[in-house]
Amino acid sequence: MFLVILLLFIQLTKLNAIIPFDGIIHRSSDGSSYAFLSSPRIGGHASFIEQLTPSGTLAVAWFTGGEKEPNCSIAVSLLEFGSQQFTPGVVVSQRVNYSNQNPVLFWDNETQILHLYHTSQVAHGSENTSQIWHVQSKDRGATWSTPEPFYTLPGAYDRHRIIPSFNGNELIFPCYNSTSAPYSFILRLSLEMAVWIYYADSDDDGLTWTIPKPTSLPNNDAAIVAYTLKSGAVIISFDNHNGTQQPRSPLTVALSYDNGITWPYHRDIQIHDDDNDTYVGEYSYPSLIQSFWKGSDDNDIHLVHTYDRETIKYRRFNEKWIKQGK
Repeated sequence: MFLVILLLFIQLTKLNAIIPFDGIIHRSSDGSSYAFLSSPRIGGHASFIEQLTPSGTLAVAWFTGGEKEPNCSIAVSLLEFGSQQFTPGVVVSQRVNYSNQNPVLFWDNETQILHLYHTSQVAHGSENTSQIWHVQSKDRGATWSTPEPFYTLPGAYDRHRIIPSFNGNELIFPCYNSTSAPYSFILRLSLEMAVWIYYADSDDDGLTWTIPKPTSLPNNDAAIVAYTLKSGAVIISFDNHNGTQQPRSPLTVALSYDNGITWPYHRDIQIHDDDNDTYVGEYSYPSLIQSFWKGSDDNDIHLVHTYDRETIKYRRFNEKWIKQGK
């Protein structure tokens, strides 16, 4: 009887284990590394990761607080090169009576300034009230400027990485806007059609595009991210679930070696909660980048994503690790 009670206690303890959101990096049994970031307020979603040069510091931004609530603010956490723990998240941008979401980080290596852009809409209001606001740090994320408007056209929204143009003389900032309530959009398709990730090409810095075509990758009305690795491969992270229904799981990474036409390698990043393998939560809105430490051949891939809307989870792995997936 004592043995049965003891085993039952151990099992219940495992099922009800509390994951520490302390930013400490751990090694996983599958060969990757992970950490749960410490958020300054309850909740975390829509994270973004950037790397500062030449130090190699990683910066992660996300919004924390209730989505669409007046306390929804932008938080930032840093991981210094060689450290095994992210700094506690701190609020760097907030506006009274506004919901601040979708942070985008951009490191200007020439000026050594870390820029942060994010949406800001009336609390409890429609997305057609959104504008894009900007803060910056001149001391590598230690302190931040006062938020200022950047793109004030009503309905303005951002999400993805700022990229250099082909000629290197300009920067391309993917953002969109619409004055149609309640949501901003570029093109809205019926829910029956919006079940695949689409692909389009541009060879003139985004001025014109090929006709979008569906890939073999599913979409369930959640954010995706793609990035070109040093090897020339394209990596994409997405919720590998067809249709617009829940869950936003599993969160998967895939590799393409023909510029996004086919995706022969897949590996799931998150399938269920870490402390309860019977519970499938929300693992969504990924952001990723590959290391470019100065003077190093480090090829690690750093990915952050929403974890149950409770916090942001960090993952580190490499291209070979993805190919070893099942």
